[in-house]
Amino acid sequence: MEEAISGNKVFFVDPLHFVHPAYLGFLWSFTRTFICSPSGGKLFNVLGAVNVVTKEIITIKNETYINSESLCQL
Repeated sequence: MEEAISGNKVFFVDPLHFVHPAYLGFLWSFTRTFICSPSGGKLFNVLGAVNVVTKEIITIKNETYINSESLCQL
């Protein structure tokens, strides 16, 4: 926080990984229901950063990997 007060830009950065398949948490039913979803366990990745002072949000989204290149893009 001292760096943010002195005028430097400070960000909190965190990746999120969303899974494409549908998951049913709790369901009561008398008939079996199938939900179509992509196979292969694909992920949708979001790398986000929030500016500590201005609360500005910056995001990078992809379906491959969150790695050092994604961080450099951010």
